[in-house]
Amino acid sequence: MSLIETYRRTIKRKKEELNKLRISKASELGKIPSHKKKILSAQATIGRTKSTVTIKSKNREIEREEKKLADIDKKVAAIDKKIAKIEGDVIAEEKKLGREVEREQKKRDAVEKKRLADNEKRMKEVSGMLDRHSEMHQETNSALEELKNLPEEITVIFVASNPLDAPQLRLDEETRVIQGMIRKSEHRDSVSFETRWATRLWA
Repeated sequence: MSLIETYRRTIKRKKEELNKLRISKASELGKIPSHKKKILSAQATIGRTKSTVTIKSKNREIEREEKKLADIDKKVAAIDKKIAKIEGDVIAEEKKLGREVEREQKKRDAVEKKRLADNEKRMKEVSGMLDRHSEMHQETNSALEELKNLPEEITVIFVASNPLDAPQLRLDEETRVIQGMIRKSEHRDSVSFETRWATRLWA
């Protein structure tokens, strides 16, 4: 159970206690008029009679009723004390609840901020990938356009000569190897291979 839920349950329980105490207080206060009425009635009887016995009886009745009123005052005072304490407890618990709610809200705000930052980062990554894909697409289109401009057949010229002051090169063998590779290639019909021997370097 979270602290927030614990505080809320405590507050609810204490408020229920407050309601019970207030009902109890109202019940005690509701008894006061009846006792006061009996006191007034006894006092009225004393005022009308000259009988000593009746006066003593009514005085004892007044004392009993006044004692009951005093007991009610004590009970109400005790209830008021309990009410004040519980009201203080409720205020303290509500402060704790408020602090915990604020703390939880800050945590949620931090999580949400991180989530938004992560989303923004992912969006930038996706945007970067899309930009790279666009560049690659453009490069591919450019390469395709260049391929369209290539001639259907290309001529490869092998130019070579043997040096006069060094051992003879194996030019024939090199030529055969190149021709063999061309014949094995996928585009062999598009390549024309020619040789030029005994070439000289012109300054």
